[in-house]
Amino acid sequence: MKAILYVSHPEAQLMAQVLDRPYIQHVVEQLVRRGVDRIDLFLRASDKSAASLLGDGTRWGISIEGRLLTESPSRWDFAACCDCDEKGLAVFGDLGRLPALPELGEADPLTLKPAIYFHDENRISRWTGWGLLPERDIPEFAATAVKHDNWRVALLECGVCVDKVFTEQPSLCVTTPRYVIEANRAALESQFSGLYFDGSERNSGVWIGRGAKVPTTAILHAPCLIGEDAWIGEDCHVGPHAVIGRRCVVERNTRVCRSVVAEGTYLGPGLDVTDSVVVRNKIHNVRLDVDLEIDEPHVASNLMQGPLLPTWLRVTLFTILIASVLLLVGRLGR
Repeated sequence: MKAILYVSHPEAQLMAQVLDRPYIQHVVEQLVRRGVDRIDLFLRASDKSAASLLGDGTRWGISIEGRLLTESPSRWDFAACCDCDEKGLAVFGDLGRLPALPELGEADPLTLKPAIYFHDENRISRWTGWGLLPERDIPEFAATAVKHDNWRVALLECGVCVDKVFTEQPSLCVTTPRYVIEANRAALESQFSGLYFDGSERNSGVWIGRGAKVPTTAILHAPCLIGEDAWIGEDCHVGPHAVIGRRCVVERNTRVCRSVVAEGTYLGPGLDVTDSVVVRNKIHNVRLDVDLEIDEPHVASNLMQGPLLPTWLRVTLFTILIASVLLLVGRLGR
């Protein structure tokens, strides 16, 4: 089974944090779980980090062919580049939104009926951008959809009879920071089942990753997730609906609620982070629709390359230094 994936939204945040890993990794894992063994990935040149993360698909035991598009493509231009099998069916989808797809691997590709996947959004039926079509019909469908700007007309003209399938679970969407927060909320509440993530459930709805350090004075409100090797300070409040990424540091007395903190982010002491997406030193507050770039590294910064060492590391180094001095003094005094 082949999947053809493209990006129609220039603002799609494919590397956005969803639970403990980038969103685009969830997309691939969901497709592999449903029987896809080959993915044709069409990305813009600005999405090189996503292509680098996925590689050639070896880690999942599949084949991924990434194609970087130098110009902004049309919503359907990707299909013109596809090598199609006359007898096969292909999943095609818009990477900006991931619906709950049915199982595909166990069925005979020749008996699977073409389908277009919908979900209800505020009582309005919306196409998710995903479907299942015979590979031979995808280029014609794509070309017709561009010409008419209407997928229903395109389906009629290319002569494909499809089912209109409604997904029971909400789609995960990352085209805006608000959608990133909503996607994490749905994942934490198990509204989108079957997502892979690491960590043990310490209490109901509270997941702690391997190597994470959480003091007894920190208060964790379910649902929330703290990623691998993260460090939470004394008297912090995390949750509800909060995700702290891998290798993050959250200093003492800081509160993180209804927010997503991306991997490798440092948050200073005494902060109130609510309704926000934080990526290193950049913060987007969805309630106010405000973007901030923090210049003070002691407030928010990038642990991967920032000049500020987190408190836990400073304390550790200072302790080692004092112990070394005391040991040296003891030896000299003998």
